[in-house]
Amino acid sequence: MQPSRKPQKNNILRAMPLTCIAVLMVIAAALWLFRWLLINDHVGYGPARATRQDIQVIELYVWKIALDDYLTFSKLPTNVPISTSADFVAKWPADEFLRSWLDDLRERGRLSTNGGIVDPYGSPYNIRINREASTEGTGISFRVIAWSSGPNRRNENGKGDDVLGGPFTITIDPSRLPWDSNQ
Repeated sequence: MQPSRKPQKNNILRAMPLTCIAVLMVIAAALWLFRWLLINDHVGYGPARATRQDIQVIELYVWKIALDDYLTFSKLPTNVPISTSADFVAKWPADEFLRSWLDDLRERGRLSTNGGIVDPYGSPYNIRINREASTEGTGISFRVIAWSSGPNRRNENGKGDDVLGGPFTITIDPSRLPWDSNQ
């Protein structure tokens, strides 16, 4: 008959600290991985995600101004970068949507001290509205692109680490005259 093997208390107690250290190392590695994913915007909460969301709202609002308030849109500079400075934002029609979004940005610390819209890195967003050639009475086309200067805070005109929105085209009916449609 073989003697029964009973775990010895001493062996278990000796293995306990190593097990605890191994568990702590696994937890630390998991936390580091989550932090890395968060910073690099792989889980949806990082600054690049917030930047892309803001760019989408800016693009939506430029589109809205072009279609609802052509007078304001027609006064915007074309073919040059425009900063989302306080002066630029002040030219936007103040509707409920804009007020709500600006309040949200203010709460998140994303309005500059003078009221301009800044990205999570602290720089104003950039917008370029390029007037394109008109084609035989089909309208006046504008190609619009918005971008953030990105983590390095240098405007590289959509290159380098700049965070880009998707360029889109707005076509204005040629019969539309540049006056405020709300009057």
